[in-house]
Amino acid sequence: MHQLGFGESFKIKAVVAVKELMNYDMIYVYHHLKENSVVELKLAGTNLMGEPEYHAYFKGFRLGTIFLSGIIRSFYEGQETLYAEVAGISKNKYFPINSLDLQLGVESLKKVG
Repeated sequence: MHQLGFGESFKIKAVVAVKELMNYDMIYVYHHLKENSVVELKLAGTNLMGEPEYHAYFKGFRLGTIFLSGIIRSFYEGQETLYAEVAGISKNKYFPINSLDLQLGVESLKKVG
């Protein structure tokens, strides 16, 4: 019987948009957010389609909500706390953020046989 070995690693990155930006504390910390800032994601339950719902926090302030779906969902299933990087920010000068994108990444070893 032939054993499967491990090959080089591969990376999967997904960009997700933060929803409900204006409903929480984003107005207090938007001027501190920049690309590559680390955001903490805490599991808050699931939506009607069974997708995990995470609340996004920056320095203890709640920014909004994200949902994980597709292949990225399977990598993070059951994780209580995740960390993501800010991938993109859209805002008008002197105003709070219009949209915020977070990048989640997965690094794994590829099985070869």
